[in-house]
Amino acid sequence: MADPLDDALVRHFGFHAFREGQREVVSALVGGESVLVFMPTGFGKSLCYQLPALLLPGTTIVVSPLIALMKDQVDALEEKKLPATSINSSLDGEELAWRLKGIAAGRYKLVYVAPERFKSERFLSALAPARVSLFAVDEAHCISQWGHDFRPDYLRLSAAIERLGRPPVAAFTATATPRVRKDIAAQLKIDAAREFFVGFDRRNLFLRVARPGGAEEKLAAVRALVEELELVDLGKPARRGSAIVYCATRKNVDAVTEGLVAAKIPAVAYHAGLADAKRRQVQDLFMADDAPVVVATNAFGLGIDKPDIRAVIHWDVPGSVEAYYQEAGRAGRDDEPAECLLLFNQADVRTQEFFIDLANPRPQEVRALHDWLMEQDDDLVEVEFDVLAGFLDAASGASVESALKVLEREGVLQRAGGDNDVARVRLLERGELAVDLKRVAAKRKSDEERLGRMVAYAYGSGCRRRFVLEYFGDPRAPERCTACDACVAGDAGAGDRSLPDEAETVLLQKVLSCVARMNGRFGKQKVVQVLCGSRQKQVVEWGLDRLSTYGLLKQMRQDEVEEILDELAAVGCVRIALSDGKYPKVDLTPLGREVMVRKASVAVKLPGRRVVEPVAARGAGPPAGAASRARDHGRAQAGRPKKLGRAASAKLTLELYRKLGTVDAVAAERELARSTVVSHLVTCIDEGETVGVTRDVLPARRAAIEEAVAASGQTAYAAPVKDRLPPDYGWDEIRLVMAGVRMNGGRNENP
Repeated sequence: MADPLDDALVRHFGFHAFREGQREVVSALVGGESVLVFMPTGFGKSLCYQLPALLLPGTTIVVSPLIALMKDQVDALEEKKLPATSINSSLDGEELAWRLKGIAAGRYKLVYVAPERFKSERFLSALAPARVSLFAVDEAHCISQWGHDFRPDYLRLSAAIERLGRPPVAAFTATATPRVRKDIAAQLKIDAAREFFVGFDRRNLFLRVARPGGAEEKLAAVRALVEELELVDLGKPARRGSAIVYCATRKNVDAVTEGLVAAKIPAVAYHAGLADAKRRQVQDLFMADDAPVVVATNAFGLGIDKPDIRAVIHWDVPGSVEAYYQEAGRAGRDDEPAECLLLFNQADVRTQEFFIDLANPRPQEVRALHDWLMEQDDDLVEVEFDVLAGFLDAASGASVESALKVLEREGVLQRAGGDNDVARVRLLERGELAVDLKRVAAKRKSDEERLGRMVAYAYGSGCRRRFVLEYFGDPRAPERCTACDACVAGDAGAGDRSLPDEAETVLLQKVLSCVARMNGRFGKQKVVQVLCGSRQKQVVEWGLDRLSTYGLLKQMRQDEVEEILDELAAVGCVRIALSDGKYPKVDLTPLGREVMVRKASVAVKLPGRRVVEPVAARGAGPPAGAASRARDHGRAQAGRPKKLGRAASAKLTLELYRKLGTVDAVAAERELARSTVVSHLVTCIDEGETVGVTRDVLPARRAAIEEAVAASGQTAYAAPVKDRLPPDYGWDEIRLVMAGVRMNGGRNENP
């Protein structure tokens, strides 16, 4: 006797077999159960609710976050003569009314709805007469503030489900950590739902990380991969297939597109700044194979069901492993091999840290804004972001904007217009602040930790597939695989894979813990003094001698501890930047927090000690050959003379630089970090020495840095200068050029 589910699958969709996990989910939903489904991108989540919708009486509501995704799915269903429609902001009044009447009359089996519609009383009232048999939530991770794509409108879904008589709920996601999975169930009030865990592994995706030095090397890497995959016609027939290059900002999208076109790669750009018609044109060209390479922000991809995407390349580091894996998962949906390449540069992390600042106001900023609004006489208030930022002592106008979003989400106010500089808001309630500020702070910390895990993935030397699957709590994570650069490289010489010495790990933890406890309020010298147990007047007066990290490294000289801080800054564990217009302060980065709690480690050279190699995740080993390199370094250290003082060491660096000609050559010869060599050269320049840096800073880049120095109006601090330069400009070259400018009274004559 034929299985009725198999018959329905063939009859409605023309498929002769279910994919892994689909039959079990469909059977549970047809049986009236609520489900939580965790299934990799491309495994057929949509069929899991579409087929039950056709078999159940009444209507299925499908919550989907993107209009383009709704349109594609509704079009595909209508082609199969299946009754479906969508409700979103693109509809005019007449069409919306027609569709709402159709829903009430039971005309449609599937109704796709944007989450923001559930704040409309008119829409909720229109749903009331409908018989809703299933409520499906796609991209369900959007309901959790601990997820990578939190959307406040998803929080309205639980109340909507109650108004509809609490039909069975089906929640689907391809990217959710154990914490997010638990939160999805809690927010939708389906703690008793059956969980279907198909897993997150996409075995046909090859995971790779490259470490290019700047934009030119990144462009070369993209071109090389596109040529290798033969996606474009560069002298021989191109194979069918496409590639997506993801960038963090619109500015980068435009610059990368221009660079690829100049390199004879026919790339097109896609981002939210383009007109709707242009975005539709790009998407249509991509789907029709007429645009083999699309350079895009993360606005491109949701709803892109193109099976032959052979490569997804990340130009910039994403803000989380979830975001990375969701975007990478758009490759290889035809189950054929595909490449997922991350072009990682530590400087790019700053962009994601900026996004975290935009999305997460500090609790004191939320309170200050609320108190100011409560003092206003009218309920309709106009807010100038930048002016109010100064008045409230907020970090920026963007911080005020993000604080407004928190208050709006909590029902304190409602936006009533405005533009990029000014917002008009309507106060909905007055009184004491009801916002959970601890939760606001926890959200910021969570975002920082997720960025830290993403950076740890990039630095990692262990199996990348294992890293990702363990992150998502997949119990089937392998020790090693055959489809990531770490394992393929490790196969050639994976014999000696010892971990860093415990003493070295503890040393770095002590330094990072001190930075954390000083909370970004002090400069490098104060951090060093605290760690070394200094009785300097300000240390005692400010109570820094009462910190738990005071004197933890009192057995070390201050210049040694300072060198460790410089090393940690060079690898991105601490940030030394101008924060208040006066002097640079030291703060912990997301990666530094990961290293501090032993979720990651980084490659640094400690004074008189061997290298601490990178370890991406708990228990993962360093790269092949790391232990032997460490032993060689240890032998070299054993035969070295007593450590030079800083001045003498800087002079020796200068002598070698004049002889060898490049920073990297000196760093290798002296076994110092590159940043330490640069620091020595800057010291020499500031003391009046002429240091030719042409081979380390090309003339065109030197000119650009000089212009940024002049525009910033100062020559002491690098952070304001770097902010005026493209992301690929590194701290080292900026510091060298600035030293030359200081030496020559505003002109760089240190070619």
